Amino acid sequence: MAESQLPTADRQSAMADQRLLKKRLAGFGFAVQSMYMESNWAAEHLQVIRTLMERSALYRRALAPIMIFNGVVGLAAAGLGWGLGRLLCSCGQTQQ
Repeated sequence: MAESQLPTADRQSAMADQRLLKKRLAGFGFAVQSMYMESNWAAEHLQVIRTLMERSALYRRALAPIMIFNGVVGLAAAGLGWGLGRLLCSCGQTQQ
């Protein structure tokens, strides 16, 4: 039977049992577990994540000028190849 189908007295009893169980679990298992847990664990890991993100941003900033230079060199090589190709093709057409 679902909890909502129980009579009011039984429903209140079931809710009281759940509250008692939560109190016992909280007092026994979870409190003991949290005593041994480091309190600054999350702060340390957050600092590591921030440091890694700052480093990646630094590397991106350093690589941007290099990638622009590579793009310009690539465009220059493409233009040179295109120009030489037209020159060679035009020379070949005049000889025929």
